[in-house]
Amino acid sequence: MRRKRIPYWALPVVALLPLWAFIYQWSLTPPSATISGPLAEGEEIYTSNCASCHLPTGAGNSAGGIGQQLSNGEVLLTFPDIADQISFVMTGSDPYIGKPYGDPNRPGGPRIGKAGMPPWEDILTAEEINAVVCYERVVLSGENPVPPGCTTEGAAEAGTETASGD
Repeated sequence: MRRKRIPYWALPVVALLPLWAFIYQWSLTPPSATISGPLAEGEEIYTSNCASCHLPTGAGNSAGGIGQQLSNGEVLLTFPDIADQISFVMTGSDPYIGKPYGDPNRPGGPRIGKAGMPPWEDILTAEEINAVVCYERVVLSGENPVPPGCTTEGAAEAGTETASGD
């Protein structure tokens, strides 16, 4: 007995199944997080000024960069108070060379200053420094709730819940 042939219309359907599977998988992928407002300004400043040492993801020296790690809560461990971090960014590392900085009770011990971090107070405005510090804390390190002084605009899109800031 002779087997029936595949209908002509079925061949294109079978050929397009992989394309359909790709499109279906793509439709299930959540959209990438985007940020706007002051956190976006902080991201732009961080990318153009800080990422060369701390790396774009904030992984820093844990992933081959020369600056300290800022991501995964590291910056929050070193600087629980945002004002201390802003002060450090403004003055750079020179005043702390060979001295502890940040939280002395930090898990893993306090950070000891070494040369390399330039003072940014003469390069960036106070608003720009605040924006980049907020970006490091909220987006890279996942601070939640958003600290006072950091505008929460765009934080929800970055994957954090927002508290009323400012």
